[in-house]
Order: sequence, then C-alpha cells, then structure tokens
Amino acid sequence: MQRWLLIPLLRLMSHLPFWVWYRISDVLFLLLYHVVGYRKKVVKRNLSLSFPDKSTQELKSIEKKFYRHLCDVVVEAVKCHRISRKALADRVLNDDHGLYYRLYKEGKSCIAVMGHCGNFEWIPPFAAISVPHFTQGLYHPLKNEVFENFTRESRGRFGSGLLPMDLALRTMIEQRKHGELTATAFIADQTPSAPASAYWTVFLNQETPFFTGTAKIAKKMGMALTFIAIYKEKRGHYRCISELICEDASTWTEEALNEAWIRRLEQNIAQQPWNWLWSHRRWKHGRPEGVTLHGSVPMGQ
Repeated sequence: MQRWLLIPLLRLMSHLPFWVWYRISDVLFLLLYHVVGYRKKVVKRNLSLSFPDKSTQELKSIEKKFYRHLCDVVVEAVKCHRISRKALADRVLNDDHGLYYRLYKEGKSCIAVMGHCGNFEWIPPFAAISVPHFTQGLYHPLKNEVFENFTRESRGRFGSGLLPMDLALRTMIEQRKHGELTATAFIADQTPSAPASAYWTVFLNQETPFFTGTAKIAKKMGMALTFIAIYKEKRGHYRCISELICEDASTWTEEALNEAWIRRLEQNIAQQPWNWLWSHRRWKHGRPEGVTLHGSVPMGQ
C-alpha cells in the first residue's frame, strides 16, 4: 500500500522547481552519507581497488563527490517526469558533431553504448529530442508493477522506446525488416548474472565481466557502433560526447568491439571519477577457472 501512495506523491512533487529539488538532494546527501552510510563499504572498496595510486585523501574526496552526485541523479530522475523539452535541451549538451544525422541520412541504424556516468536517466528522453532515428534503450523490467510503470513513464518521455533485454535482438531484427532506422542505447557496464559466459577483461585495474550482447548484436546486424561519454558540467547540466567506433560492426571481431567501448568508458570515468555509479556491486564475481581474460593492459597504459 505504501508503494501505491508513494508514486502519486512523486508525480505531484515532480512539478517542483529544480532549486527545490536540489535542496532536497542536499538533505538526502546528509542522510545517505552521514547518517545511513548507504553502501559505504562497497563504494570505498570499489574506489580503492580501481585507483590504487590515489591517496586516502583523494579517494575520500571522490567518495563524497560521488554521493552528492548520486543524490542529484535521484532527484533529477523524479523531476524528469515533468521536465519540458526546452529545459532538457538546455540542460544536456549534445556534442556529436552531426554524427547521428549523418548515419540517418546514410540509412544506417546504430547501437549507442555507454556506462552509468552522469545522469543516465535523462538519456532516453534526451535522445528522443536530439537524434533523428527512433530511439530506444535496453533495460531490465522491474518486478514491482507500480515502479515499473513509473520508470517507463520517465524514460519514455517524448517518444523514446524501452526494449526489454530478452527481446532486444528479435525486436531489432523486426524493425530492420520494416525499414525502421533505430538508435538503440546499451548501458552495458552492469554485472552479468552468468560470469562463465561473460566477456572478461581488465577494467579499472580489476578483472571484470561484461555482457556479450552489445558486441554480438552489433556484429550480427552489421550496425554502426557509437560510444557516448557523459560528463557533468555543473549541477543539473551535462555534456554528451558521441564518438563513432565503427561504421559496420560485422567487419570487426567481438573482442575488438568490446575493447573499443570499454576503454572509452575507462577514459570517461578517469576524467570525472566521482561521476560513475560506484555503489553498484560491480566486482562481486570472480573469473571462473578456464575463462579467457582478454585485454590485460591496465587503465592508462
């Protein structure tokens, strides 16, 4: 019953102006960081293993900045339910140098891969107003129907589509049959549930598994592959920098495709370390015996 009451309250609160939401974010930071200590052990461990050369003081600074940023993302996700096209366009700078318009004119669909940097919740609705293709994002449907509907409303603003992961390939094949040009976003830095069949590489100085679907689908369908780096310019303002990895993924190996976007994600994180989702239990699995470790060059080499 509490969940059913919470969602209408959040919808009502989404009408509040940004300055009110950022005061709420400030209070939320105090609660999460200083009172509750939300996943502090996870964050500390992730940071210390990812940046072994940084001092204790530097790691502490990144940690606090991360929690402040996380609280901003939370309130901005709620505000997204009522944000206007103009406000979203003013707050997210699309730095793609006409890349997606060129691909669209050439009749090419693409997969845009990214990590949990910046405000990843704003990307689906922003893509819908800034990219000429039909935009859609892969996601894991939530088990709770109430929160599932709330999330779909937010991410589906301005016509952006949502594509359950288990239906991705089938749906994209059907879209191509019907001549639909699509730009499909893969937030591909989540932890695979089956580490034995994952793609393993060195990421942030640690052996890390990744989903294989990004490279497999891009290669199978011969799609263009782009990477979107997301940076926070200031509170409530982000810059999305899109880079073409390849015009036709069918001409690349899956390993080359994976290494290309994973290294770009490392660069994104290295430039703003606090801007990634450090509270995620990213390294909870160890590499199973006999599973190949691919790119073994640590970050920065």
